[in-house]
Amino acid sequence: MSQFPPRLLVIGTVWPEPKSSAAGIHLLSLINAIQQQGYDCHFACPANSYEAQHTIDLSSLQISAHEIQLNDSSFDEMVAHLAPDIVLFDRFMMEEQFSWRVRQACPNALCILDTEDVHSLRDVRRRLINQYPDIDLSISALIQYHQGCVEYPQLQGCLHNDLALREITSMLRMDLSLIISKEEYTFLTQCYPIAKETLLYCPFLIPSITPEQQSKWQPFEQRQDFVFIGNYRHAPNWDAVQYLSKTIWPMIKAQLPQAQCHVYGAYTPAKAKQFHQPKHGFNIQGWAHDAQAVLANARVNLAPLRFGAGLKGKIFDALQVGTPTMMTRIASEGIYTNEVKCIADNTQEYIQSAIELYKDKTYWQCTQQNSLTLLDTQFNIQIHTRQLIERIASLQQTLSQHRSTNFLQAMVNQQQLKATQYMSQWIEAKQIIAQLRDSSHSPEIDSGDV
Repeated sequence: MSQFPPRLLVIGTVWPEPKSSAAGIHLLSLINAIQQQGYDCHFACPANSYEAQHTIDLSSLQISAHEIQLNDSSFDEMVAHLAPDIVLFDRFMMEEQFSWRVRQACPNALCILDTEDVHSLRDVRRRLINQYPDIDLSISALIQYHQGCVEYPQLQGCLHNDLALREITSMLRMDLSLIISKEEYTFLTQCYPIAKETLLYCPFLIPSITPEQQSKWQPFEQRQDFVFIGNYRHAPNWDAVQYLSKTIWPMIKAQLPQAQCHVYGAYTPAKAKQFHQPKHGFNIQGWAHDAQAVLANARVNLAPLRFGAGLKGKIFDALQVGTPTMMTRIASEGIYTNEVKCIADNTQEYIQSAIELYKDKTYWQCTQQNSLTLLDTQFNIQIHTRQLIERIASLQQTLSQHRSTNFLQAMVNQQQLKATQYMSQWIEAKQIIAQLRDSSHSPEIDSGDV
């Protein structure tokens, strides 16, 4: 038996920002779950750490940080030296860049993809809502469009777009892909040739609410105003702010003249300032240092998302402080399995339900209690953590067999070596030549020599 602890390497798209991103919270919770099994944890990222305004000090969590470069063989030396037992890729873009290098340097490492959400699903919804503002974007409707339907015959095959081809191929290369939403799990297994044995439903790992925490919640009478929270770098949030400002809020304000709407979000762009209208009760507040503290004093959380994917961190933040959320179906996807009153897509229905939720104490309290039950039954941290750890342990014990029977994985990995690897090496060679030219000022060195 090795005298060293097992090692986890996480390759992140960005440095974790748990105070501004639900994805950051989720990724750190996955690391923590594995860390609790005795793993020595490392986090590598090619993003510029100076641009991360709200990142966390990883060393305080006993996680070693490593800056890495895209298309640079220095990563090969680093990963070979670390010799991780598990490599967790944060979203498929990092898998595309680094998985072939990991497989060459550490062929026995278990490779896991943390999808966060299905990016191609979010993207196809974004494109469709821009073309057809009133279109149904539920997963069942998208499948119908893809298969061919009378209403939108032009959308046949819409789920086989370039982004989906990249993303699904990335999942096929992995030993295991973590899927954050039950709806997306069903979507993937129905629409693409992905074996269920390579997928694991793993939602947000959120602790249950204790009676002591619940006793500290502000009651209905002591709460006021509406709130919206969302990182502006996430396209669905920026779209929702515009929809809220231009369409939803003016009609709510007309019926609730004393109410205010406070909009919080990290990386607030200058263009958002045009919507800051305190006289009309619409306030652009910038970044919320503590999202749950903000939500704890609000009466209603608004989530009028018109497109998106995965689970919505803003709703889970609200659930944990007892603040009911008025949602669209897209916002509620993967959270609520049954139709409930606080979900509406039609603008008028959304507005009226939001107003009722704000005014009706009985309705408000019932919604709050249902949310507590939902957390305990559907998102139990002990259950999902145990399933994650058990699947990892099982795969590590049977990895050779798991891979030998997965023909699609072998095929796409072999093809990646013929494409991504050579492209990356070509880019690296180009960069070296450019550096030599700059340092020597020599006109004789030309990229055509590569």
